[in-house]
Amino acid sequence: MHPDNTAFAAEGGVLYSADGGELIWCSPAAEGTLRIPDGVEKVRTQSFADAHRLERLEIPEALEVPTDLIGYCPNLIDVAVPEGNPTLMRVGPLLCSRSAGSVVMCMRNAEGRVEIPEGVRALTECAFAACRGVTEVILPDSLGYIMTEAFRDCTGLTTLTIPSSVSMIANQVFDGCTSLKDIYYQGTEEAWQSMTERFDLGLPENVTIHFE
Repeated sequence: MHPDNTAFAAEGGVLYSADGGELIWCSPAAEGTLRIPDGVEKVRTQSFADAHRLERLEIPEALEVPTDLIGYCPNLIDVAVPEGNPTLMRVGPLLCSRSAGSVVMCMRNAEGRVEIPEGVRALTECAFAACRGVTEVILPDSLGYIMTEAFRDCTGLTTLTIPSSVSMIANQVFDGCTSLKDIYYQGTEEAWQSMTERFDLGLPENVTIHFE
C-alpha cells in the first residue's frame, strides 16, 4: 500500500477502512490466527474468500457479520464465536447463522459423519469445501438450497443422500469430490433433471444418481 494512502489501513494482511471501522478484505498473506479488532463495526461480504492460509478466526461478541464472509479457506479449522454474537453460532463443527437458517461453513478439520440440524434451509457457498476428512453428511428435510462449491474438494465423501425438499443445487457443488460414487436423491428423476439442467454440478465421471 502506498504510504500516502489515506483511504485504507492494512495490518497483518488485512485491509481496513482508514478509521478501522470496516474490515474490507483478508488477503492470502494472512496466516495463523486473526482476531477481528473490537473497533470493527462492519465486515464486508466475502471478505475472507481469499484467506487461504488462515487457520483460526475470532469474532467479537457484538459484531454483526454477513453469513457469506467465508469462502474456500482450506486451512480454516476454527472460528471462535461468543455465545452472545447476534448473527453467528457454533453447532459442533458447523458455523451457522444465528437463526440456524444456513450453514456458513464446516470446520475444515472435521472428520467422519457430520449431521446438519433440522431447520437449516441452505448450505452457503463453499460450506464444506476442503473438508477432506468428512465421509458422511446428513442433510435435513428442511434443506432447500445447496450453493456453489458447497462440497468442493470433499475428497473423503463417498455417498450423499439429498432430500426432495432441495429445490436448487448450484454450479460446481461437487467439484473435486474424487471419492463420490453414489448420490441418492429422494425425489423423481424428472425433478432432478429440472433442478440441475441449468448448472454444471462438477460431478465425477463415475458417480451414479439414484432416484426414488
